[in-house]
Amino acid sequence: LQLFFKKNILHFFLFHLPEEKTLALFFLTGGIISPIAEELFFRGVIYNRLKSYFSTSFSIILSASVFSVFHLLQTPFPIVQFIGGIIFACSYEWSKSVFTPIIIHIAGNTFLFMIPLLKKTDFLTGILF
Repeated sequence: LQLFFKKNILHFFLFHLPEEKTLALFFLTGGIISPIAEELFFRGVIYNRLKSYFSTSFSIILSASVFSVFHLLQTPFPIVQFIGGIIFACSYEWSKSVFTPIIIHIAGNTFLFMIPLLKKTDFLTGILF
């Protein structure tokens, strides 16, 4: 992607953060509560239901597709969510526990939310951006 778009790939992850007074609530809901709810629904319900009808591989791809479609309002090109959905489903399949994708999802969201904060500071700006 970086070669095709001739732009640092991290620019695709930049978005506007809310005001400072609601930033903690944003991190709480988007970084912790939403990943828990999404994993319980998409891996705990959707993926498990798909696996009762289809192969594991197809269920992983299909559940990741559904997961990314639900994120279309946030981004017109939800490739990150699709890849995340694959990672989350694979980790769920590997561990047989919904807690594994929950932890990965929380870590991923928190990292993505930190990128705009890093952009606002001089910390790694020359390296990352």
